[in-house]
Amino acid sequence: SLNTEWSDQVYARMQVIKFLKQIQPGDRVALYSLGRGLHILHDYTTDASALVERLGRFRGNNLPDLAASTVNTDDPLVQALSEDGMANEQRMANFFARNKVLNTLQALEAIGQHLASVPGRKSLVWVSGGFPLMIGFDDMDTAASDGAPAAMQERETFFDELEHTLRALNHADVAVYPVDARGLMTDPMFSAQTRGAPRPGARSFTPKNLDTMETLADRTGGKAYYNRNDLDGAIREVFNDTSVTYTLGYYSANPETDGKFREIKVKVNRPGLNVRYRKGYFAFADMKAND
Repeated sequence: SLNTEWSDQVYARMQVIKFLKQIQPGDRVALYSLGRGLHILHDYTTDASALVERLGRFRGNNLPDLAASTVNTDDPLVQALSEDGMANEQRMANFFARNKVLNTLQALEAIGQHLASVPGRKSLVWVSGGFPLMIGFDDMDTAASDGAPAAMQERETFFDELEHTLRALNHADVAVYPVDARGLMTDPMFSAQTRGAPRPGARSFTPKNLDTMETLADRTGGKAYYNRNDLDGAIREVFNDTSVTYTLGYYSANPETDGKFREIKVKVNRPGLNVRYRKGYFAFADMKAND
């Protein structure tokens, strides 16, 4: 609910319910929701009817945070603002965007901690509109396309916070499978509400937040699903993808515990196979029992 438009929430919930009605007896599923806070709707169970009943009672949240995290430049009232007024609007939007990103990363980390005691590989299907890893950089792209200097505003990245969350997820052996709740998206340039013809040389349309989904999936051994309307089919593909897993272990040839990232590569000799696995680890010293 924190990162997804209300209309997309309604459709996504229907698609998840459709999937839950088809789960197999061996599928163990838990349901979480993220709005103003993280909530466990239903812990792990193989009872499809209990999951459907619980999600059927969950109506989501139409939170103002999502709309407040961006400046609506099509609004005549916003267009009438002075330069200082526009800067204040942008600062307020950045405030909501920052909180949204940090709350989502903390929630993902909390899920990893909650599942750390569950043995084996776990898959987190994250149905969401996603969140950005950077805020305040959109004006640079706009300025570059217009040939004008970029407007000055607060800019911030969240790569360090993302790394912290990825460590927690990998430590708990949780692979993230983002499923874009926005479904199939078309370039808004071709919307009937857009005035005028598309500008020559305009950049190709890329939906926002896909890079975040790809990073979370790639770094934890999952896969991102987007630009498709069959969300229930995407979730079923996740279950098929994780039906067979192997546990591989090895001793590192580098004994240094310098906290640096060590890349892992797993290769198979059989053609036509895709191997999903965490892409590395941070070489920290083992924690003592009283740490």
